[in-house]
Amino acid sequence: MKRKILVSSVLVALISLSTSNTSAQDISLGARFGLNFANVSESGGGATTTYSTRTSILLGGYATIMFQKNMGIQPELFYFGSGANYSSSTLKFNYISLPVFFRYNFNEQFHLLVGPQLGILASAKVKSGNTTVDVKDQTSGSDFGGAIGVGYDYEKFNFGIRYYNGFSNMSKNAGTTDKNHSFQIVVGYKLWGK
Repeated sequence: MKRKILVSSVLVALISLSTSNTSAQDISLGARFGLNFANVSESGGGATTTYSTRTSILLGGYATIMFQKNMGIQPELFYFGSGANYSSSTLKFNYISLPVFFRYNFNEQFHLLVGPQLGILASAKVKSGNTTVDVKDQTSGSDFGGAIGVGYDYEKFNFGIRYYNGFSNMSKNAGTTDKNHSFQIVVGYKLWGK
C-alpha cells in the first residue's frame, strides 16, 4: 500500500510539472560517485538479528531536468553495493538502481531530493572467511523503496547526503522479512548542460 501511494504521488507531481506552462529550462548530465553505508533490518521467526553496516561504493550517472527555476526531476542510474555484516559473515547484495527524484532548489546552491528508487539485483552472496556462497536464488530480484536527501551545487560539482529505505522484502524465505536501508554520501560532476 505504501508503495502504491508513493508511486502515485510521484507520478502526479511529475505529470503536474510536465504539463505546466513552462518548458524545461535547464537540462544537464553528469557522473556520480559515492559511498553507501548499508544495513539490513530483519523481522520474523521470533528472533532478532543484529547486523552492522557494510560500506561499499556507488558509481553511475545522473540527469537534472528543471521545469521551473526551483522545481524539476533528477533521474539517476548507478551501481552500488548493499547488504550488511553479521558476526564473521558479510552479506553482499549488489544492485543496479534507478531513482527518480523530485528536485526542489532552495537557492542556487542548496537543493532537496525525494522520490522512489527501484533496484535490480545484480548479485547476492554471503562471505564467511574464505568461503563465498551465492544466494541469489534465495533473494528477491528487485528492491523498491524511497529516498530523501539534500545537496549542494558548486560550479560543475555537486555534493549530497541521502537516506534510502527499502519497502520490499529481500528474502524469499517464508516467515522472514529483510529490508535494505542505507545512508549515502555522493559527489557528482556535471559533464554537459547548464
